[in-house]
Amino acid sequence: LMYMKRRFNFLLTALLLFAATGMVQATDYGYTSSGTYVAAPASGAADVKYVVSIGAGVAPGSGTATSLVEVLTVANAINTVTNIYVYENLATGYSFTSTANIRLVAVSKINGTVGIVLPATVATNGKPTEIAGNVLTYDAASKSAIKIVDLSDAVTLTKIEAHAFEGLTGIDAGSDAAIKLPANTAALEIGENAFAGATVATGTTQFTDIVFPAFAANVTIKKGAFSGITFKPGAAGVKIVATNTISTDSITIEEGAFAGTLVDGSSTWTSIKFSASPKAFKDANIGSNVSNSLPATIGTAFAGATFGGTVTLLSAPDSAFVNTTFKGVVTLPAAISAKAFAGAK
Repeated sequence: LMYMKRRFNFLLTALLLFAATGMVQATDYGYTSSGTYVAAPASGAADVKYVVSIGAGVAPGSGTATSLVEVLTVANAINTVTNIYVYENLATGYSFTSTANIRLVAVSKINGTVGIVLPATVATNGKPTEIAGNVLTYDAASKSAIKIVDLSDAVTLTKIEAHAFEGLTGIDAGSDAAIKLPANTAALEIGENAFAGATVATGTTQFTDIVFPAFAANVTIKKGAFSGITFKPGAAGVKIVATNTISTDSITIEEGAFAGTLVDGSSTWTSIKFSASPKAFKDANIGSNVSNSLPATIGTAFAGATFGGTVTLLSAPDSAFVNTTFKGVVTLPAAISAKAFAGAK
């Protein structure tokens, strides 16, 4: 009896510690392609179409769900359930007996103090490789509740689809980064307007920057992916940091990817493929750290951008700064193309 009491006290203490630190294990369950409930997809079921991960609450335990809407309806109906993530299995025949690529297709009831945190694996065998566009469609209220989007552990991601996290209005990261990208192990595409319009929460001073990690493979940043982002006043903005883990010309940026967003904090640009990134920073607000560290080979990446402070230019090829706005003193290079500054002011 005394042993059982001591064991109970130990388990109770452990549970309290987990709860206090927020380290509560997620509960995973699933559904087959025919809608049959799967209590433990981690055991390697042969057919798991949907994997559901809940951060708190009790799994349904039974029932059927053949569509994404039905899966969410069941999960949302349980009052105690929060932080619902629904993944679709991309494996042929929905096999889950070994490593399977999975796609995040919906989130719901996201706890504002936690935000979206994507793990490296789900239900043992699931590897997140894609995030669907408009992943918040089924829970619009989460757009104002989500404080962070942390994808840093999901290094197997290959695609964040268009509009995936567009329009978040409650960003508040405390002392940490609000949006964390993974140091990807395979080529990654960040879709159009994927994080567009992310806005600092009313009254907070904690949305200061988005720091790009040391990407480990090629990255393509599509049009508007980080456009219209509002940081706190005086923030550092988007930082494309120095990296030695990928080769030169590994980051391709489409026109207007950072339109209306502050880009600053970089000390090196060797990883950007400028030759394939015309007007990459069109309509972006370029900070002083960037202005004074531009490389000699930039193509037309900064055409149409706005430089807020002093600028040191090492080159000025054709159309390099067409319709670009300079608000501070510009130090010009020795050689300037006749068309380099057309329409600039």
